[in-house]
Amino acid sequence: MPSLNGPGKPGIGSRRQNSGGKLPDTGRRSWHRRAGRPVSFWLFALILTGIATAFGWVNDTRWLLIHMVTLGLVSTSIIVWGQHFTEALLKTPLAAQTRTSQVRRIQLLTVSTLITCAGMLLYLPYLTAIGAVGAGGALAWYAAALSAQVRAALPARFTMVVRFYIAAACLMPVGALFGAILAFPQAGPWHGRLVVAHMAVNILGFVVITAIGTLVTLWPTVLRTPLLQGDEHRTRYVLYLLLAAVAVMVAASLTGLPFLVALGAGTYSCALVFFLVLMVRTAWARPPRSFAALSMASAMLWLTGCTLMLAVFAVTSTDMSLLGYQARSLTLPLVGGFLLQLLFGAMSYLMPVVMGGGPKVAKVTFAAMDRAPRLRVALASLALGLILFSPVSLPILSWVGVLLGGGLVIFFVYGMLDMVRCFVREKRRVDAQQS
Repeated sequence: MPSLNGPGKPGIGSRRQNSGGKLPDTGRRSWHRRAGRPVSFWLFALILTGIATAFGWVNDTRWLLIHMVTLGLVSTSIIVWGQHFTEALLKTPLAAQTRTSQVRRIQLLTVSTLITCAGMLLYLPYLTAIGAVGAGGALAWYAAALSAQVRAALPARFTMVVRFYIAAACLMPVGALFGAILAFPQAGPWHGRLVVAHMAVNILGFVVITAIGTLVTLWPTVLRTPLLQGDEHRTRYVLYLLLAAVAVMVAASLTGLPFLVALGAGTYSCALVFFLVLMVRTAWARPPRSFAALSMASAMLWLTGCTLMLAVFAVTSTDMSLLGYQARSLTLPLVGGFLLQLLFGAMSYLMPVVMGGGPKVAKVTFAAMDRAPRLRVALASLALGLILFSPVSLPILSWVGVLLGGGLVIFFVYGMLDMVRCFVREKRRVDAQQS
């Protein structure tokens, strides 16, 4: 299994190696600092928007919060970490000068997302559409860059993972187009059709396929156990099945056939269940104990539950307008239960890895991100459960869930900041001992 700490050996356009034969990581660390700034921005913006909503300073922020997570936080993270994993899996680190274009892609996505959000807040559909097209363009640019890296690299064991990154990124412009159309009023059943198609392409297609491809190697790495022989080939069939199911759901949505949406969602759920079996097999010898592993496992369970509910909704819906309304009710568990838990879990492992500093420093930074893992994951699901299932007669329970969920997000951001503080302190101490 390849090391996910960074690129292994030089390839086309790689940086020069030092005398010890190891690739200096200062450039990679610097790149992650620059590229990760928008991720930090969206995290803080999400917290501030949540606080403003709680105090009634901003109204009707449901759409805004969802797209700040999906377009801002998650899509930016995919571009940053997708590049990181591509270099690690293909073993082809890029030259330092190519980092500028990578930062430009992230900047284009960030500006486009801000334009999209501004258009919705100001009720300017043309502005929203422009932002959506820009976001789709940023991901198309990202897909083209990964394609160039695959063509320049020698065949590797996990090249297929990068190819699925490319396929998933190519779905994003299609989903952005649906989003741009949804910015304008839709007559008849078309609103429901586009809502389901938009969700299927952007979340179940772009985000989930990227996530599954990443978990092929990240899951055993986080568990510190080897990938079981043949599991990368089994996951390839899972990813093909997910792509086919997304295509069925989109075609069925646009043609107004709920029973075919049910077929696609059911197939998609079966593929996820099979992947969960692979995850359990990997974890059998070394069960998940860290926050990263537990949070990612919880995220996959929430995702599977949401797709099963989508299949149930599609079976019982009489038309696409009703299905679109029911599908919208799944956005909160998908965003909170799947997207945020998966992202926070992955970042809890990857950020200390990228910061480096040696074993002693890494031990401290991992500890800073791994406080109370079981409690935090349990509270996250409890918060979502209170928000989703509290009776209308007891709104206080829903507010408890909102405050609890917001507190967990704030605690994660605090952990990030504390990790940086611990890194600086421990690195100085280790350097002083060695000097």
